[in-house]
Amino acid sequence: GFASVNPYYVYQRAEINVPFMGPDRAETAARLRTLVSSGVLTALHTDTPVAPPHPLEAMWIAVNRLGVRSGKVLAPDERVTPYQAMRMVTVDAATTLGVEDKVGSIRAGKFADFTVLAANPLEVEPTAIRDIAVWGVVIGGTKYPASDIKPLAKAVPEAKPAPAAKPATAAMSDAAAAPAGDRPRSLAERYGNPAARLDIDAAVRHADGCRLEFWRALAVRNADSDTRPQEGD
Repeated sequence: GFASVNPYYVYQRAEINVPFMGPDRAETAARLRTLVSSGVLTALHTDTPVAPPHPLEAMWIAVNRLGVRSGKVLAPDERVTPYQAMRMVTVDAATTLGVEDKVGSIRAGKFADFTVLAANPLEVEPTAIRDIAVWGVVIGGTKYPASDIKPLAKAVPEAKPAPAAKPATAAMSDAAAAPAGDRPRSLAERYGNPAARLDIDAAVRHADGCRLEFWRALAVRNADSDTRPQEGD
């Protein structure tokens, strides 16, 4: 069988999930060693933008399983070797996608597209894997040193101040008031439950465990708005 696993649930989420799931369940998320030992061909992914698309960091997590807050090794028996982790972001990842005949390893007949690193991930200290510099890339057989690669123009415009947030029920009422043909269906309209109580503390904890600032901004905005359960709700 095949499996594609997000290792960031260990690094970013495990420790904040312990109070709710218990250490046995929270810390054993992404059971990579179990999968490999069971003969499951395993790849790593990041759910970007949930986590950054950094293959070396994904490898680092799989090999070390350190919690982002404590630095503690979480479920050490679920760590994999650097070689196993490298396969998970290269040839085994390509196999799970069905493109192993084109990419995933350097062989005659495959695309001459690959990354050149400044050090060998199989030889450095395991804790140094994510700090390896990228020398450059080879695309179509042509070498491009990192020093010659210019960054792309900003794809995201500068953020503008968010408008004052409304209670969830008010947002749903506003959405429902507009003619159906004149508007897209809002997130609140599609998934909102006006009878549900929003746990602000849980939302803030969730944002604290996420890596991207827009999650943090969303939770802060919600925390500042009048969405806490009121007496009698």
